[in-house]
Amino acid sequence: MAKQVLIPVDGLDDARTATGAIPQVCESGDECIILAVLEEPEQELIGSTPAHVMPEPYTGAGGSEGPRAPNDAPVFAPREEMREVTARDITESIQQMTQPLRDGGINVRTETVFSEAPAQAVLDYAGDIDAQIMVTRHFQETLTKEDNSERFATVLPGT
Repeated sequence: MAKQVLIPVDGLDDARTATGAIPQVCESGDECIILAVLEEPEQELIGSTPAHVMPEPYTGAGGSEGPRAPNDAPVFAPREEMREVTARDITESIQQMTQPLRDGGINVRTETVFSEAPAQAVLDYAGDIDAQIMVTRHFQETLTKEDNSERFATVLPGT
């Protein structure tokens, strides 16, 4: 009977490790979901814009007259755009890593979530599907620090 396995990872190194272990726990016909649980991407400064422009001259200290300097305000790339780029990049990388598994009949797909609480993100995702949760040792350590729970005791062999 085909099974469904959820493997949370926190980046490409963890995904690479997990990918190597998948053939030990999945067979042809099984479904494996690699869930990339990432922190919110840092906002990227893409420029600045004047907050307001005051073109008229002013009288400064000592009676000197000159133009007012505009106050520049930072302009950041939209956070949603940063998420999309980050999610697309990691998804494409993991898809390339797992292509040999798909060629062998294992249905491997990648999902990405952004969360400051990885353990909760994994539980929330797993709650929506009926899958066995398996983790790499690295991710188990991350979850144990944050969740202090034994819920993630199923460790992928060889990780």
